[in-house]
Amino acid sequence: MLRVTIALSLSVAGALQLPVAPRSVLHVRHRQAVMGLFDGLQAGVAKLQAGDYDEAEIKRRVENQIRMKPCIIYGMKSCGKCEEARTVLNVHGAVHTYIDFEEDDDGMAMKAELIGLGHSSFPAVFAGGKLLGDVKKMDDAGELVPALISSGSLVPTQRI
Repeated sequence: MLRVTIALSLSVAGALQLPVAPRSVLHVRHRQAVMGLFDGLQAGVAKLQAGDYDEAEIKRRVENQIRMKPCIIYGMKSCGKCEEARTVLNVHGAVHTYIDFEEDDDGMAMKAELIGLGHSSFPAVFAGGKLLGDVKKMDDAGELVPALISSGSLVPTQRI
C-alpha cells in the first residue's frame, strides 16, 4: 500500500508539474518512516518475548541499575558484539555488571523496557548513567578509559 501511495503521489506531482523533492530527500524520509515502523515492531516483539511482567517495576529497576552502577552491560552471550564489549572492559580491569537477557529471570522484560526507553541495539553499555555506544570503537579512539574513570568503574592507576 505504501509503494502505491508514493508512486501515485509522484506521478500526480509530475503530471501537475509540481516541484518534487530530490530522490535523496525522499529516500531519507522514507527510510526514517520505515525505521520508525520497525522500532515499534521491535518493541512489540520484545514485549511478547518477555511475557507477563510488571512493566513499571522492571522499568524502575533498569533505570536504577543504569543510574547506580558505575558500568553496566545489557546483552546476551549469544551476541558476538556483547561478548566483545565484555572482553574490552575485562582487559582494562573495569568494574562492571553484566546482565544477560537470556539467563536473567527478568532478562527479556529488561530488554523490552530498554527498547521502550529508546535503547534498541545491544549491547547497551552504560557508564556513569550514560550510554557509551560501541565500546570497541571508543577504546580504539582512546575515549573509553576516560569515560570509565569518570564513571568510577576504573581507577586511573588501575591496570590488570
